Amino acid sequence: MLYPRGHIPDHPEVVKRRTGLHLHPKFASIMARASSLPMATTNRAKLSTAAGGPGMLNQGSTGSCEGHAHASGATLFLANQGKSVGLISPVALYLGALMIDRTVSGGALSVVTDAGTMPSSIVSAWQTFGSRLATSDPQYPADPSTLYVTPSDPNSPLVLPSLEALYADSPYRFGGAYFLTGASTSPAYLLAALSVLASGRTLTDAIPASGTAFQNYSGGVLGALDGPTDHANQIHDYGFSGTAAQWASFTTALQQGDTATVNSLSSMLLFFCCNSWGLAWGAPDAVSGMTGGMYQANIDYFQQAQDVLVLDISAVTS
Repeated sequence: MLYPRGHIPDHPEVVKRRTGLHLHPKFASIMARASSLPMATTNRAKLSTAAGGPGMLNQGSTGSCEGHAHASGATLFLANQGKSVGLISPVALYLGALMIDRTVSGGALSVVTDAGTMPSSIVSAWQTFGSRLATSDPQYPADPSTLYVTPSDPNSPLVLPSLEALYADSPYRFGGAYFLTGASTSPAYLLAALSVLASGRTLTDAIPASGTAFQNYSGGVLGALDGPTDHANQIHDYGFSGTAAQWASFTTALQQGDTATVNSLSSMLLFFCCNSWGLAWGAPDAVSGMTGGMYQANIDYFQQAQDVLVLDISAVTS
């Protein structure tokens, strides 16, 4: 049996219109980091619950990867700011997105099943409903026993939360989002991604996860993957294995759009990523302290990833 997925790519017409950088209030400050990027980032050091982060999440047998990736990444970002107030509920985000996706036919709303969702729907749900805590969500952790009307039937309608539950006051506020735009092979695209990670944020991405290379991963470095783009997870950090002089050449080339130099040095760049299949899958990571669930990837993986998204979220203080 395959590990579960659940990502549905945004419609091509939606992708064409991803130009709303103004929707993320911190865009200018994120990109300001492009002129002085560190050789490595360690956002994942705050990943464990002991450090205030979300820990390693597990979507179980459900298709809720979008909710888990976004909730984990946003919670980690707040932990990096020293503003940990608890895990955002991945299930509430997922169900909210499915409710956003509902259509009307014959005066009735469509039935909602565990069929996965699109990243733009997660953003819309967050903006519409807010984000409740996992500790106050009776449907977390994700499990058919609390998600499906008929738990033994994966095609069963989902048990949807009330609007009152989704609108409940939250210690989080959604501020905006943006997708990385342009060609994924361009220096500008890579520079934008590294700047996001250097700002203490994570990138949510979508990848092909039904192939054996990803399903059976237990260590090493992943490159380009086989199969349809069907799973959402996160890029937490990057690291450069070359010298300081090579890093200076690399970052200068990124800023100047020097594709040849970037390509000649990009093999030294590694990404550190996190999945939502629990600790039994994946590899351990010394920086995060996790015994599993983590993986490393190279530039080929990064350039293949789709729907690369940056969220803005803040903790409410009273």
